[in-house]
Amino acid sequence: MQHLLCHFEIFGDDPEKLAKFYEEIFGWKIVDAMEGYKLIDTGGGLDAAGGGIEKCKAGQIRPPLNYFLVESIKDHVDKIKRARGKIIKDKSTVPGYGYFAIVEDPCGNVFGIWETEREAK
Repeated sequence: MQHLLCHFEIFGDDPEKLAKFYEEIFGWKIVDAMEGYKLIDTGGGLDAAGGGIEKCKAGQIRPPLNYFLVESIKDHVDKIKRARGKIIKDKSTVPGYGYFAIVEDPCGNVFGIWETEREAK
């Protein structure tokens, strides 16, 4: 049995701004699910990770770093910049596996993007 990421939550001071940011860079469908909580559909069906967006509570600790698979680090770095995100660590190589970058959304959440490329050097 594979143990896949099945859910993630993104916290921030402005859930509407977060929803717009992630819809713009990844094309996710984000809807209001219940008061104060938005549900994220990543578009991958039942086996893909989905998640939620919620406003930070006082003293709340940010969640762990999650990586999102993308087809092109370069294309997504450009999208993130246009959507007013920040690049924390530019495209870096993991030889024989692929590339990653560490980025930050407009509310300060840090996450990684990953591009698989077995020929990476």
